[in-house]
Amino acid sequence: MKYSSLLCIVVCSAALGQGPDPKKAESAFSQGRRAENAGKTEEAIARFSEAIQAAPDFAAAYRHRARLRQSKGLVPEALADLNAALRFQQDDAEAYHLRGDVLLRVGEADKALRDFDAALRLGREHSDLYASRGDAHAALQQYREAVEDFTKAIKLRLDRSDYYQRRGLAYQKMEHYQDAIEDYTRSAEFNPTVAGPLVDRGFCYGQLGNFQAAITEFTRALGIEPKNPRALGLRGEAYRRTGEFQKSIADFTAAIEIDDRNQDLFLSRGSAYIQLQDFQKALEDRDRAVRLKPDHAEAYIARGGSYHLVGQHERGISDRSEAIRLKPTLPEAWFARGSALFLLGDFEKSRTDLKEALRLKPEYPEAKTVLAQVESRIAEIAAAGIKPASPPAVAAAEPPPAPAPAPRIVTQAQTAPAEPAPVVVAAGPVTVTAPVTVAKVVEPREPKAAPPVDPAPPPTPKSVPAVPPAPATVSPKKVVPARKDTREAAALHKRGRAQLEAGEFKKAAGTLSEAIQADNTNPMIWNARSFAHLRLKEYAKAISDATQAIELNPKYGNAYRNRSVARRLRGDTAGAAEDAERAKRFE
Repeated sequence: MKYSSLLCIVVCSAALGQGPDPKKAESAFSQGRRAENAGKTEEAIARFSEAIQAAPDFAAAYRHRARLRQSKGLVPEALADLNAALRFQQDDAEAYHLRGDVLLRVGEADKALRDFDAALRLGREHSDLYASRGDAHAALQQYREAVEDFTKAIKLRLDRSDYYQRRGLAYQKMEHYQDAIEDYTRSAEFNPTVAGPLVDRGFCYGQLGNFQAAITEFTRALGIEPKNPRALGLRGEAYRRTGEFQKSIADFTAAIEIDDRNQDLFLSRGSAYIQLQDFQKALEDRDRAVRLKPDHAEAYIARGGSYHLVGQHERGISDRSEAIRLKPTLPEAWFARGSALFLLGDFEKSRTDLKEALRLKPEYPEAKTVLAQVESRIAEIAAAGIKPASPPAVAAAEPPPAPAPAPRIVTQAQTAPAEPAPVVVAAGPVTVTAPVTVAKVVEPREPKAAPPVDPAPPPTPKSVPAVPPAPATVSPKKVVPARKDTREAAALHKRGRAQLEAGEFKKAAGTLSEAIQADNTNPMIWNARSFAHLRLKEYAKAISDATQAIELNPKYGNAYRNRSVARRLRGDTAGAAEDAERAKRFE
């Protein structure tokens, strides 16, 4: 009886399928692989599940099932499978790679990076692995490392357009806009019917201040994808930068019809209305921006400016106060309220606000200028022994807007209150990136976009990663008027400008040199050639030509802007900052 019971247990256990069954597991796994290769995802998952049921320690079955689950968006299930795969096979480099991808997808870039490193240590030399690690570095804002990884991925697979796109985005984040343009160009060559690379390339042209080239890129992108809100928003910002405000408003309006929840589009269109002196419509757009994001301090600053422009000063001050409440460390909020109080005659309160703005941002030239005026008025009143009068109810000029957000890669247009940065849609891995705001020319929410180009003044440049100190600036010789043939010079200048807009920078430099020979007293020609040298990465020559333009016209804002960019690219950050301030003063 004892033995018959034991026999029954063994037989029943076998009948119930208990215990590993390697043959059954291998058979199910093979069927799963065939289904996977045939694109039959559900069937493949079922077969891999059978393999795991027959052999619970079958690491490869977990890994393959994880890949398919990830493709279906079943992220927690995929992660559980990969954890199991690595529990049973700790040297599975592919499983580390896959788990890194899943972790990156759920926003755990630091953990993903560790998995990618483990896969590389185990000898997995694969282009996608380097690209994935590049994405992880980019997510952690380690852009230099990201560029290195994308470069390794490109060397292994020269035909992958997305690698160029992703490296371009990393360059963009480093403000290496020319390098980014070259990568976006390669990506566009692989995908001539895709709008993304064109939009991103346009964004970079905008950051370099070449708004005409940016407009050309966005227009080409819209020819491929007419309802691309990012391209519309960025082109709208570029038009605003070139003074074509009606076209700017038309583009922002078209983008808003596609995406009416995008606060930045309303802020940018509001800025265009301001420049057309349609203050009521500007107020309506800025009010909509506030209602879309009631916790956004910069929107209150912008709306406050509109309230002042239509004579509603109490509301204007209230909005600036709300901006301070929401973001007390934002110097622009204190400056905006302090400027408004000064214009309204409340000098003591104005002084308090402006001092706080300078405490938060010691190098804030606008705040220093207004504070000096405030101190002067207070001193005059004290000297005269006059009791300060109540603030007059006069229309206040709109204080300067808060700095525009920097470009990032996104899928909708984004623009800053009063300053465009490449906006809206992004290309490549999510960053967009943006500024983009173009909304400064846009792929929007990034710091003020970088500098200069001849046709229109670009956004104020921000600091860039450290580079070797620049050699001493070339000091140009004082211009001695040569023969003057203004007609010939004008014709050559016009041809050179056309070559600049076409991207033929070497030809443009030659043509503009001929123009200077015909008339070396025209600062616009010197500045145009400076820009050509800038685009050719001949920074010393760019600085020299811009300096000649300034010698001829000391109030030439765009020449200061071009020289600022060239100085920054040579590592002279202090000189670049000085020129940027002069550019703002004269533009």
